[in-house]
Amino acid sequence: MYLTLSQTAQELDRTERQVRYLIKTGVLSPINQDTYKRDGGYRFSPDIVMQVKKKLTPEGISLRMAAEIVGITPQYLNKLALSGEIRSILVAIGNKKERRFNKKDCYCFKNQMKSRTHKSISHFGEKLQLYKNNQRLFKLASYNDEIVRIVKTQPITILKADGILYELDSNHVLPPSEEWPEQTYQTKKGFVTFQFPIPRNAEHTTYNVIYELIQELGPKNVQVFEQAAGDYLIRCRQGKIFIKEEYAEVLKRHIIDGDTLSNSFGIELLSNIMSEYVHLPRELFQKIEQLADKRSISTQEQIIDAIKIGLESFKSEL
Repeated sequence: MYLTLSQTAQELDRTERQVRYLIKTGVLSPINQDTYKRDGGYRFSPDIVMQVKKKLTPEGISLRMAAEIVGITPQYLNKLALSGEIRSILVAIGNKKERRFNKKDCYCFKNQMKSRTHKSISHFGEKLQLYKNNQRLFKLASYNDEIVRIVKTQPITILKADGILYELDSNHVLPPSEEWPEQTYQTKKGFVTFQFPIPRNAEHTTYNVIYELIQELGPKNVQVFEQAAGDYLIRCRQGKIFIKEEYAEVLKRHIIDGDTLSNSFGIELLSNIMSEYVHLPRELFQKIEQLADKRSISTQEQIIDAIKIGLESFKSEL
């Protein structure tokens, strides 16, 4: 009993066109290579098909699938794998190598990340909690008759007037502050990103600007990271804010991704990312996923690369 082209495609979880490519490249050999037209199509040995299936189905899961389980980008997971934080193996597929992961390891690593409550594992830096221990991040407070700035809420750390950071213990408490006002979660895709050098002056304008940003957008729409290089990285969802003109100018000077648009209704924070839903044929999308896996990038990045190449090709034809 032999397998037809369609049966082989189903067995290999490939399209018939992809199976023909495997034949063309010598990966898969039909038993009737010379007579397939007369025979009404290719015929394949089940044993040969199973051998090829093993070659095409490497051990473990792909980088993209592993990243989806862990909940981070493929690029960052690849970085963690290279540093040895999560186990992976390199598997040869044709003339290329692909990084593979154990699914159980990915779920365990995801749980480990959740347990790291005091510090985010994000590649943006240490994620600061906007409200913890009854304190708002970056609020001005009075401590021992001195104006200080709360620069961390877990543990509570203050910046004193002399530029010294001081971590408070249970014997030293600050008056509690209210939680941030609740604002609607912005579902529009894309972020606006700002980067500020970390000030060592408790009353520096930077702290006031970030504080107002959180106040206006709400804690659900703002993320604050402290970077090892000595900067604050602020990621905001798109939205509208109403702040002082001088604060708006500070934001414009420190934006690194996105844009700000001032008008009579306030200041709009706009992402550089535009969202558009498109319908792709299944076969085309599968090819995109395969290319993304081979290049160890996300499907979205592969689509963007393909569009860029296509646009350049169209330009040359015009």
